[in-house]
Amino acid sequence: MAEGRRVLQWAHQHGYSVEWMAEQIGFSHRTLARALTQDLITPGIAEALYRRFGIRVRATSYPCDDDDNDWDDC
Repeated sequence: MAEGRRVLQWAHQHGYSVEWMAEQIGFSHRTLARALTQDLITPGIAEALYRRFGIRVRATSYPCDDDDNDWDDC
């Protein structure tokens, strides 16, 4: 199962919205939703999800690899 899909499934099972999770880990809703739905999880998002929720996911994207340079980490 794709990492982002697994996180979305976990959130649904626990009654958490992506917006609330994003707020909890310090990312915008847009950034987290995009990362999870498109499986573009950066190392920063992966670490934040683990620290706050104990969810282990591997990074599937690296900030400066994205063509639009929309990531804060670049």
